[in-house]
This record gives sequence, C-alpha cells and structure tokens, in this order.
Amino acid sequence: MTWDFWKLFLYKALRTVLAGCQDLSHVQGQVLRFLQDTNSVELSETQGMISVVSHAANIHFNLVLDTVSAFTRDRFYETSTGWKFPSFMGN
Repeated sequence: MTWDFWKLFLYKALRTVLAGCQDLSHVQGQVLRFLQDTNSVELSETQGMISVVSHAANIHFNLVLDTVSAFTRDRFYETSTGWKFPSFMGN
C-alpha cells in the first residue's frame, strides 16, 4: 500500500474522531492546527485538511466557523488601499 493510501486513511480516521469529540477546545485546537500547518502547495495535504475541517463542521458548525473566521481574519485584512494578503500569495 502506498503512502497516499495511508494518509487518506489517517485523514478519514481523524475527521471521524473530531466530529465525534465532545471536548470542544480540543476540536478547535486541532482544526486551527490543521489550518496553520497544512502545506497548501501539496494537493493531498490540502485535500486532507479540507476533509477534516469540513467533516468536523458537520457536527460542530459554529465552532469550526468561528475558528476558520479567526484564522482568516488574522491573515487577510482590508486596508484603506485594498485587501492585504500573505506574501506567499504574490503580494
């Protein structure tokens, strides 16, 4: 079996565990960790992160929405001259 198979399996297991977790601070911390640590250039990592976050949002919608909003607000913000984006996005 390939490494991609195992990564897919691990992402599925993690998303199931997070969706069923009742410790909301743990869920929030894990979602934030995935948002921060995912290598957005690596397609399989990005797909795994999206899978985990979206599945967790099915059960913990408001918590995940607040976490993603805070993460985004810290990185993308509007100024008087327009939107500012991280340097890795070409600005």
